[in-house]
Amino acid sequence: MKIIWAIPEYSAPRTGAEKFYSQLKLSIAQKYDILSPEGIRSISGDNFRDLTRDNLKNLRILFKCDNKGMIFHDLTHRRMFLLANIILPLLFKRKLVIFVHEQFFLSGFVGIIQNIVNKIIFHNAFRIIVNSKSTAEWVKSFGIKDKKIFIFYPLIKSDNPKEEGRAYNEKVKEILCVSNTRRNKGQEYLIKALDILRDKDIKIVFAGMIKEKDYYDYLVEIVKSKALSQNISFVGFLEGEDLINAYKKADLFVMPTLKEGLGMVLLEAMAWGLPIIASNVGGIPEIIENGVDGLLVSSASPKELAEALKKLMENKESREYLGANALKKYNQMPSWNDSFKVLFENLLA
Repeated sequence: MKIIWAIPEYSAPRTGAEKFYSQLKLSIAQKYDILSPEGIRSISGDNFRDLTRDNLKNLRILFKCDNKGMIFHDLTHRRMFLLANIILPLLFKRKLVIFVHEQFFLSGFVGIIQNIVNKIIFHNAFRIIVNSKSTAEWVKSFGIKDKKIFIFYPLIKSDNPKEEGRAYNEKVKEILCVSNTRRNKGQEYLIKALDILRDKDIKIVFAGMIKEKDYYDYLVEIVKSKALSQNISFVGFLEGEDLINAYKKADLFVMPTLKEGLGMVLLEAMAWGLPIIASNVGGIPEIIENGVDGLLVSSASPKELAEALKKLMENKESREYLGANALKKYNQMPSWNDSFKVLFENLLA
């Protein structure tokens, strides 16, 4: 069998989804031939003419591919493959496998059109691979049956367990938040929570790419208006030793997101034995058990987030308890090889 890979190529994957797709492609390539057709467009143009042209182009390219294989693509680029999703399965019996790693919610006319497109794609897909039970429920809201959906937790972790023994400081000095800077990641609520606490000795480090410049500018204005410039640092995207050092220096890890398919960055924090505070949204409760290996708070609630921060800042024993349990859970999670084996046996074998 041949796999047709209609998903963007990432020479240097940065986000959780990019790392997942890169790792998955490598694993599949050990079992089957993978074809990445040249000319496939994944990012849509700005107008209807571009969208129509690129849909036709993608359809022509994918139509020429082996009809006995599977065509893989992800829901993020659904607009660029709408014709392929309608015509190839219905008229030519091609098997389309769709990856869904986040839930899309838009209001108004745009939201109506989006839901129609999603429904078409889901119903015509051979299989839909989702990253959490929460995402699976969202897909099922479009009338999709359980048998078409496969839950595959993107646990990109090694077979070797992390070592115990993180040293916890007596006092919280640094809070780490690793996430791209965009409105749905909720960084503003962590800044506002710090303002409620008014603890001038605490530093928050925001690490991640600036995906929405207007939102980043908005965050900078909040920092200035609250006189928190000495407490807040935006350090941009970190990798390698820089990212490792950020995890080592941090006393707490906070994820104030407004929506999340799973939250792969939480696995990194757990691997470092960090006590975690995260929003109780999406697939996050499937990773973090409130009060056991982290604290879950309502999203978009600076007050509730501040209360959780204060609780851990004042109690070293609670931080040690949550951090140790987080590391323990991480070590008990299946490795990537184990997870891929399940996917392979249920979908590709």
